[in-house]
Amino acid sequence: MAARPRFISLPLPNPSTRDSLPAEHYPTIDFVLKQLRASSRRLRAVWTSQEDELRVLERLYYKGKNQHRSALFWRRLVEVRRYGARVRETDLPGLVDTLRGSFHADDIKNEKALRIAWAQVPDITYVRRILERMHSATMLMDKAQAQLLIAFGVFTTFMESTSFLPLTVTIIAATSRLNILIGELRDIVEDAQMCVRRILGVHVCHLHLSAPQYLLY
Repeated sequence: MAARPRFISLPLPNPSTRDSLPAEHYPTIDFVLKQLRASSRRLRAVWTSQEDELRVLERLYYKGKNQHRSALFWRRLVEVRRYGARVRETDLPGLVDTLRGSFHADDIKNEKALRIAWAQVPDITYVRRILERMHSATMLMDKAQAQLLIAFGVFTTFMESTSFLPLTVTIIAATSRLNILIGELRDIVEDAQMCVRRILGVHVCHLHLSAPQYLLY
């Protein structure tokens, strides 16, 4: 049986044209897209560093799994590796850029094209789903950081009595760095969520919807 995806796929944006939105909302959309562009740049920089740390952990895992697989500290390394992989699955840079692209009529794939003037606005269901995905990602990152801190404690305790000191020090360094990077990702996603809420706010004002129904996060 195929594994169920952890994150529900996004619906189609079902956009409305720019002209269908009152001009008074244009400055808000302009500001939001500018902020999302900055978030995208920050996310990709941190994401690259995170990938570097995950590759280090992957090499350590395959190098020592046969020798250490029954040890407590190794089980914690497996947990660190698992949570790193789950954070990777969120594809946060891709999620933000998908939202940015939904404001353009063409299927835009490059950063330069995303800088042109927006031509449309994705519908409220699509934007809401983006916010749900971001919220799920922040919850996952909170859990990941908690588990990484537990693992860090196990690793430092193990370091005091092990003959595998170089290996343990490398694992501690990679885990610590990964924890910091996940925290940075979470901060950036929090900023991006504020932008998404502002887009939802435009929909609420324009469509005269009840705010609590759409602004839960």
